[in-house]
Amino acid sequence: QQFAKMLIGALCLEQVNYDYLTKMDVDNEDRAYSDGNVYTKREHYYDEAYGYVYGLDDSDLDADINNGLLLGKYLNKHNAGNSYSGVDYRQRVYDAFKKGRQAVVDNCQEELDLQITEINNCLSKVVAWHAQSYLTSAADAYLTDDFHHDVSEAWGFVYSLQWTKIDGAPLFSHSQVETMLETLDSGAGAWDLVPSTLNDMATDINNTVTFD
Repeated sequence: QQFAKMLIGALCLEQVNYDYLTKMDVDNEDRAYSDGNVYTKREHYYDEAYGYVYGLDDSDLDADINNGLLLGKYLNKHNAGNSYSGVDYRQRVYDAFKKGRQAVVDNCQEELDLQITEINNCLSKVVAWHAQSYLTSAADAYLTDDFHHDVSEAWGFVYSLQWTKIDGAPLFSHSQVETMLETLDSGAGAWDLVPSTLNDMATDINNTVTFD
């Protein structure tokens, strides 16, 4: 659980927020970028970002993410009427990816920038929401069989916070995340954690981000 949730940030979120969607200044004219295909380099990079969220989905025709793994799996939980954040981030990210892709085709930089910001913000808030949620779940599960499972999930999501990007900046810097992880790892790690420590960290996250 810990390793998988670390990959949500270090692999998926990083590649979307800090790699492929930051390289939209590449060629968008040559449609022979890849042998046997008809897409430009910019279209290719944009589609790479899409793949880190939707790569295992069996249909691109709607926002529902079937066979979701890592970031896509958790984005899929935030749909209309969900009991998680209460925000339909799934539809918003799907719509933003579509609009952004059309903006790439149309060479409309202003619209592309707008949609990339929406993608960054929504995906980042999904990760932040689950970080605070698993921290509080672990606190509630203290001294039960579920405690170490929830702590492991929380640790991985907290680690992933350093790759969030809200309006161009991470919610928590690398050094801030390292401090949070040191708190979770202090002493004998999970065996020494108490509910107040977990709840305080969840509160810090909730005070940093607005889930809207």
